[in-house]
Amino acid sequence: MPPIKILLIEDNPGDIDIVHEMLPVTGPMGFQFESVSRLSEALARLERKGIDLVLLDLGLPDSQGLQTFHKLRKAVPAVPVIVLSGANDQDLAVTAVRDGAQDYLVKGQINESLLGPCDPVCPGTRATHGKIAGGAGQRQDPQRPDPHLRRVQENPR
Repeated sequence: MPPIKILLIEDNPGDIDIVHEMLPVTGPMGFQFESVSRLSEALARLERKGIDLVLLDLGLPDSQGLQTFHKLRKAVPAVPVIVLSGANDQDLAVTAVRDGAQDYLVKGQINESLLGPCDPVCPGTRATHGKIAGGAGQRQDPQRPDPHLRRVQENPR
């Protein structure tokens, strides 16, 4: 299976390092990892195609909040996006997922066990590649709450 190509849109070098270190080095699938620090850079990179999954920080130098996700979604609707945010905000999480985000992860609460169950999805097909940490898995029914979103709901700050 070819590696999953991940684009991380994040302006904090420490957060970039943390996310990169959490991606498994071994397992049934590999990863190719790129990062950019601005939404404008991400949009330019995504025009060249070839990205399977985007990890998106909502607080960037050139875009803030949920509008960052909406701009990205409008430009590349077929690429799955996992929202990363420093805000443990249940309403924001629900809105992001309802508006099409694959998942919503709170920075500072992301660890290997939390990132592992996120399902990268084939662009345009919504077919599961499998779990990041390995093993077979199916994306939950969209009508049922996502277990990660439940974590945000159960652990507000």
